[in-house]
Amino acid sequence: MGLYKQPGSENWYYKFKWKGKDYRKSTGTTNKRKAAQIEAKVKSDLAMGAVGIFEKKPVPTLGSFADERFLPFVRATNAEEPRTVTFYETTVNNLKSFAKLANMPLDQITSEILGEFAAERQRQGMKVSTINRELATVRRMFNLAQDWGLVSTLLPRVRLNPGESGRMRVLSIQEEDSYLTAARDLGRGLETS
Repeated sequence: MGLYKQPGSENWYYKFKWKGKDYRKSTGTTNKRKAAQIEAKVKSDLAMGAVGIFEKKPVPTLGSFADERFLPFVRATNAEEPRTVTFYETTVNNLKSFAKLANMPLDQITSEILGEFAAERQRQGMKVSTINRELATVRRMFNLAQDWGLVSTLLPRVRLNPGESGRMRVLSIQEEDSYLTAARDLGRGLETS
């Protein structure tokens, strides 16, 4: 146990056991003193985590977070809104179809990777509004992951792409009638004041 060199390598390696688990890795250095410092740092980090000073929890990938935490949350909080649930399920499937994004831990996703995702979706013929809904879903996932304490770093700001065409809401005949009736009633109330 301790420092050693593997045949054919000039770098020092460390090997030790901590709580029944073997730790063995290259220090990346040919200097034995630096290698000893690296080994000591690894042991110190393990010991500090063992007493609860810090223990970095593994950060979930976007895909696992979506399946295990985000979608169950969406289903529970939007049980009365099946279209909303379907929207998020579809959007998550689209996000997971980009393997580089789906398999990356949340705290390693960068704006550049999100840009690659958006560019790929554009190549697939998706409209800017569709891509922006997917990016907005990533933003919501990031916010929840931070709120729930699953990441210890600030996740990148998710920017939407420019060029999205606006949406226009068209009232049904019944909605128009209700609106006009309410407006007339409001107008009458103002006249008597």
